Amino acid sequence: MDLGFNDLGSSRLDAFSLSSKARKLHYTFAYRMLPMLMFGRYAHDVFDLLVDADRAREYLLESWDKTAESIGEEPFNPGGLGTTYHPLETVETVVIYLPEPSFPPEAYNVVLLRSGDAIEFYTVELSVRLDGTKRVVLGQYLQDGARMNLGALPSPAVENCLEEIMRRKGMMQ
Repeated sequence: MDLGFNDLGSSRLDAFSLSSKARKLHYTFAYRMLPMLMFGRYAHDVFDLLVDADRAREYLLESWDKTAESIGEEPFNPGGLGTTYHPLETVETVVIYLPEPSFPPEAYNVVLLRSGDAIEFYTVELSVRLDGTKRVVLGQYLQDGARMNLGALPSPAVENCLEEIMRRKGMMQ
C-alpha cells in the first residue's frame, strides 16, 4: 500500500517514509545535474541558453534524458519542463519549471540569479511537516556543493519565491 499525504497517520516515521518515494530521476536532475551545469565551467553559457525559452526546453529535455541514462532510469515525460526569464534591475533571473513534484523532496522549480560573474542557485521544494502535512521550502545550493534550507514559503508560486529571495538579498523596499 502506497502512502500519500492524505493517508498519513500521526507517526513521524510515516512522514519521513514519503521521502523514500521521491522519483530518482526528478531528484537527480534538480539536485545533481542542474547544479553541475550552473556551477561548471560553462555556467554563463548555459544561463544564456536558458534565457531563450525555446532553446532552453530543447536543452533541458536532452539533459533530462541524459540524466536518466546516467542513472539507469527510464525517463518519464517531464511535462512542464521549461524556463521563464525575468530581467530585474540589478540581477537576471531564470526560473526552471520542473515536472510537478509527487513526493518530498522533489522540487517545483529552480531559480537562478545572475549578477555580474556570480550565479546563485535556489530550489523551491515540496516538503512535509512532522505531522505529515505539505509545505514548501526554499533551498539554496552553493558552488562548493553545500545546501542550505532557507525556510518555508507560503506557496510554490514564482512570485512568492522571487519576492523571498530578493527580500533575503536586501533588494526589496
